[in-house]
Amino acid sequence: MAFLASHAILRVVQHEPSTGTAVSVLLIRHAEAAVGIPGQPDRWRALTRRGKTQAATLADQLQPAPELILHSPARRARQTAEIINAHLPSPARLTCAQELYPGDIDSMQRLLAQHATSTRVAAIVAHNPAISLFLAHLCPAEAVELPPSGAAILQCQDWNVRRVSLVRLLLP
Repeated sequence: MAFLASHAILRVVQHEPSTGTAVSVLLIRHAEAAVGIPGQPDRWRALTRRGKTQAATLADQLQPAPELILHSPARRARQTAEIINAHLPSPARLTCAQELYPGDIDSMQRLLAQHATSTRVAAIVAHNPAISLFLAHLCPAEAVELPPSGAAILQCQDWNVRRVSLVRLLLP
């Protein structure tokens, strides 16, 4: 199944969701960023024009829409989160999480646990390799390396990250 939106094509892989009351986790890699400038900190890298279009296109495909978006403090992740948020039917709460730069599996699990009681749909906008490693940790059989603006939509029961299923994979 393919979707055409905002001059970009997203390839969608769909799996059956698990039964019962589920909560959703959206793992999102930031959109395409400019090449780093020598002497400038990596976290200052901004999205390219194409990256901004990718983020807007991705936002239109996120179902369910996030209620909370946790993002890395790096400029490209913040911009991705802000663009996604601007395109949602209802704005999400944006939260900058310092531990997402560069990020690791443990910090992502801690962040989800901290916000488990306040939301049913949470998104994490972060960087590779951490975001793809977290996906592989949660869904070993479904692991892929997320490209820029790639997303994995996961479901779990009552924030039990030991029982996670991949619902959809959105790849540009």
